[in-house]
Amino acid sequence: MIPDGYLLSSEPEWLARFASGLPERATMIELGTYKGKSAYYLGKGIQQVNGTLITVDIHLDYMNSDKFIGDHYIRSCYSNNLLGTIIPIIGDFYEVRKFFNMPIDALFIDGLHEYENVKKDFEEWSPLIKVGGFVLFHDVHNGFPGIQRFVGDIAQLKNDWENAGGSNSIKCFKKLR
Repeated sequence: MIPDGYLLSSEPEWLARFASGLPERATMIELGTYKGKSAYYLGKGIQQVNGTLITVDIHLDYMNSDKFIGDHYIRSCYSNNLLGTIIPIIGDFYEVRKFFNMPIDALFIDGLHEYENVKKDFEEWSPLIKVGGFVLFHDVHNGFPGIQRFVGDIAQLKNDWENAGGSNSIKCFKKLR
């Protein structure tokens, strides 16, 4: 069963195709998993290259911050035969980052959507991306001006990041150096 979540029509297939195009035994981080829909598609894709998707989220329902929703996500990983391919970490992005220091092939940023949060996610986690690796941003549209603005900032860093496409509200950049 495919988990709930918010992806536009072409985004699920695009995410799976993107992840299946990563190098053999790739490592990807997803910041912000919610109920796991994007993780499902990334997991299905990265499974094809024997890679690993590490998801980081506090798994509280953003509509009701007292409600823990991580149990549904873990069950979904298990029932879809993705545990092992997907390694769920339940925790705060910045606390987890203190203990995480291995190079990664791709980073998917889909946490809090205000400019300062997106900027901090990028600044904290993007140094782990290998040269030739990718950063993806979700929800890049008028409904989330903070994300739009930050993605515009990244697009100006032409010596460091190259536009690598995307789908609908997903924008992807390749790390050049």
